[in-house]
Amino acid sequence: MTGQTPPDFDDQRALELELEARLNMGDFDMDKMMDVVEVMWRNRDKIMDTVDNVWDNWDDIMATVDVVMRNRQAFLNVLAWAQRHSARLVDLADALPVLLHKTGDGIEAAGNSARQAGRFLAGSKDDDATSASELMDLAAHALEQCRVELDKAAELLGVLGDEIDDIRIPRLSPRFVEVMGVRVVSGVDVGEANLMDTAAKRLKGGATRLAKVGVDLETVAGKMRNLGGQLTEAGADLQSVGDQLGGSGELLRSLSLLDLGPADAEEEFEITVEIPERDFAAGTLDATRAGPALDLEPDTPAVPVKTKSTKSTSTKSASTKSASTKSASAKKPSAKKTPAKSATKASTAKKKTTTKKSPAKSTTAAKSTSTKSKSTKSKPKPAADAS
Repeated sequence: MTGQTPPDFDDQRALELELEARLNMGDFDMDKMMDVVEVMWRNRDKIMDTVDNVWDNWDDIMATVDVVMRNRQAFLNVLAWAQRHSARLVDLADALPVLLHKTGDGIEAAGNSARQAGRFLAGSKDDDATSASELMDLAAHALEQCRVELDKAAELLGVLGDEIDDIRIPRLSPRFVEVMGVRVVSGVDVGEANLMDTAAKRLKGGATRLAKVGVDLETVAGKMRNLGGQLTEAGADLQSVGDQLGGSGELLRSLSLLDLGPADAEEEFEITVEIPERDFAAGTLDATRAGPALDLEPDTPAVPVKTKSTKSTSTKSASTKSASTKSASAKKPSAKKTPAKSATKASTAKKKTTTKKSPAKSTTAAKSTSTKSKSTKSKPKPAADAS
């Protein structure tokens, strides 16, 4: 700011005008700046966490940036392709709900088929139809029964062979005597012989073979029981797959039913930020220029206080003295007397400045501003202004 400030000029407005002139910002708003500072202070932990995360993952971030820079031509080609085929992409986006609905129907139908296949393999309590696993159990049970019957038949054949082998029949064999070169029957020898010797052996051999067949049938029955257990597990898995496919199909169909509104519809978002009211106390212009003395406690909002002009009685007395004695005030500007009240306010502003932190840049600018204002006050007023 240049020039002199009227005695009743508002200090906060003076600060805003000066900062606006320095920053060359026509739409500068001090309240908005204070709001931004308050929000940043409230979220300082999140900001520090973000900075820490960025620093911890700095190598990964730079590696990603390096990959993007190395492949920037590929990314540009993708963007160019998307721009060339924008009409088709828009058509695809328009047809996407229908595609999602049809895909959801297909996946849900596949899920139902998988459930039915699972019920066919593993069976269901609500269904009276015979499942594949139950059929395997029945076949294994039938084979086991066949094996038992074959064992009994083999045992019967063995007993029958033994019984036939035990049957004896009398056997008559003639005795011959040779008389003068001629064989003549001299008598009969009586003995015993088996009735069916060869048949008994065959029956025993058949019994042994039936026993072997029974063992093979028992092995097949065990294999079929294992297959029935595997079919049961496969049926349970198919039912689970069917449930998952059904859920996926319903999800896709629900996505197709979302009402996203027209493409050119504008959505309005409202963000509410709670910020405590702040104001400048009277007589703290220099302290504010040195750095805003903010109360950074978010839970204790400050009570707004009406600002008053920091022009103290010393300014008026200084102007009166300069009107009466021009040469004295020009040579000795430090000889002005300051009332105790303004001195107390100045000391309070200095305390606030020392207790609060402020950016270095703003502090430098504030110091220079306060220096200019002090130099402006030290200049004597012309006689016309004093009158």
